[in-house]
Amino acid sequence: MREENKFSVYIDTSSDKEQTNPSKFKVKLNNWFLRNNIKNSDNSKKDWYVSVKSLAMLNSFSNITRGINDSVIIYEQKTVGAPSPDTDPNASANYTQYLITLDEGNPNVIDLQRQINNKLTAEGLPDIQFVYSRYNSRFTINIKNSSTKTVYIWFPNSYKLFGFDKDLLYLLSPSIQNNVESSTNVNLHSDRLIRFEIAGNSDFRLKNTNYCNVLYGSFQDCNIFHLQAVNVLPYDLIYYTRNTDEMIPIELHKNSITDFQINVANQDGDNIEGLADWIMVLEFTQVKTWNYDVKIYNVLKELYLWIAMFFRNKI
Repeated sequence: MREENKFSVYIDTSSDKEQTNPSKFKVKLNNWFLRNNIKNSDNSKKDWYVSVKSLAMLNSFSNITRGINDSVIIYEQKTVGAPSPDTDPNASANYTQYLITLDEGNPNVIDLQRQINNKLTAEGLPDIQFVYSRYNSRFTINIKNSSTKTVYIWFPNSYKLFGFDKDLLYLLSPSIQNNVESSTNVNLHSDRLIRFEIAGNSDFRLKNTNYCNVLYGSFQDCNIFHLQAVNVLPYDLIYYTRNTDEMIPIELHKNSITDFQINVANQDGDNIEGLADWIMVLEFTQVKTWNYDVKIYNVLKELYLWIAMFFRNKI
């Protein structure tokens, strides 16, 4: 015999004003909501499962958006010997300014390198090249030795994207300095996957029937309970709704579930930059089964005692 009890938990990260990090969201429930009965007089076995019924999340975590990480400014010197454009009172006359605007989206480092170089060529600046090095995860900007240009490059809002300093103008000139390297490593990956996992400080964990190679390369035990592909454009809604019974077995650390934490990360295990609030409906299912061997044993035991008592009274 089998009996199922289902409990829905509605999670809206924006409703909890005390929590400001939707990538590590804590859920606190009343003690009576998800619990086993303390007394188990019917000798039943209780198994617990969790599944995602629905998920809604805004794809707001692009690396490049309008006004954020989207521009590089280049000053080409027209007057030989002019001071740098940030100190030159006649900069508008002594320099030609180019505004390189990047496309909105979530490119990886190779896509970003290709895009910025294509835009430089389109602006008539093919002598300048951005090169990404996998060895140290930094960008180097080169100017060809055959070039006759002297340029300054400024990253007013894209300094984090490329790893350069926000307040510096970088000089490039074949006769003075033909390359500059970013000052910090760039850890830029395209977020193509969202991982939802149960944190270790929760009142329950997934049983050892859940394996993944998303983070480790080889398949290992993990507490990931849902993988969501990023399959919409920036600032569109990522939406998932369950259409099959996908019950993941869990085990309770105590008699009830009152506290658990959901961690959200990308395919590299890193926090998702710009992650907005999200809504999820979790369904917990308690499956109650009875051990018929125990039931039969108890019936036979009662029958034996009754027969024994009957004949004892006859003697």
